[in-house]
Amino acid sequence: MSWIWTQGGGPDADDEELVDAVRVEWSRAKARRDRWVEEVDLLREEMRRVLRFLAWRGMWWEERRTVTRAMSADVRVGLQAYAARQASLTRRLALRFRQNWNNSAAAAVRLALEEDERMAANMEDGIAPSGTAE
Repeated sequence: MSWIWTQGGGPDADDEELVDAVRVEWSRAKARRDRWVEEVDLLREEMRRVLRFLAWRGMWWEERRTVTRAMSADVRVGLQAYAARQASLTRRLALRFRQNWNNSAAAAVRLALEEDERMAANMEDGIAPSGTAE
């Protein structure tokens, strides 16, 4: 139920009380919005850092493939194969993350736009938004 239906008042209510109530609710809504904006910014930065780390780690494994030390040929071949596999795994992991995150962002935008269109259509038809009383 929307907050507005839980407030006292009516035709005889003091306009100053209503203005104060709206101001308080606006402040709360703005604080919630600001927290979500910050959370989205933090998630984007975390995602960027993960992809950057995986790119670095893939190159690091590629460099391990070319390291030559005093060791038998069999051990060297085994280490090179292991490094190649780890580099490939790291690149695939980064690719999978990038694809999933791009799909998730696109889906979130699409859902938000659909909800916005639905709410606008309901308002034009005089239907109360879902989750509120009429």
